[in-house]
Amino acid sequence: MTASRSRWFRLAMFASLYFVQGAALAYFRNFHKPYLSRFGIDPDVIGLLSSILLVPAQAFLILAVANVAVVPVLWWLFKIAPQVAARPAEEEALAPIIAR
Repeated sequence: MTASRSRWFRLAMFASLYFVQGAALAYFRNFHKPYLSRFGIDPDVIGLLSSILLVPAQAFLILAVANVAVVPVLWWLFKIAPQVAARPAEEEALAPIIAR
């Protein structure tokens, strides 16, 4: 698979997941309460059920935000920070050569 095909595949997967999650959330926001109310279910029970069913979607959002916030920091700590920390030692080793 070429790089452009891989990119299109990832974009298609993102779009399909985004659509499916949006469809589920739209159902809960728009149709869940009226549908269950027709059967005489107490609004408190509907609210509790809706809250329990939306936990995976909310967990996904929290993990997505954490991923966006944490991964760059970890990348910086393990890839960039060691290189930055090594520079002063290299500069001290090169100082006699630069001073000539």
